Amino acid sequence: MIVRVRPPATNLDTLRADLAAALELLSPADRIATMRQAVIEYGGTAIPLRDNTDGGLFYPSVSVLGVTGDGMTEVEAIAEWIKAVTRMAVESETEAAA
Repeated sequence: MIVRVRPPATNLDTLRADLAAALELLSPADRIATMRQAVIEYGGTAIPLRDNTDGGLFYPSVSVLGVTGDGMTEVEAIAEWIKAVTRMAVESETEAAA
């Protein structure tokens, strides 16, 4: 199941937060599918775990809406992306209150 999030494009913070909230509710397989779809719709990159030609590994990374998450698995990279969006929202709220 792929969840599409389409809030008003005028507020990037809201778009990020809505995508993060939707991802948190999904199974690991659905998180991957939804994030890949978000990369296609909004622009960005999603790098799965894979070997390179020199025998090393490319570890999973996802970058969408100006936020990047890296991990040992795609699911972990997406979880790190969600954490980064959450931290950004908290920092923004803290700055606004100051």
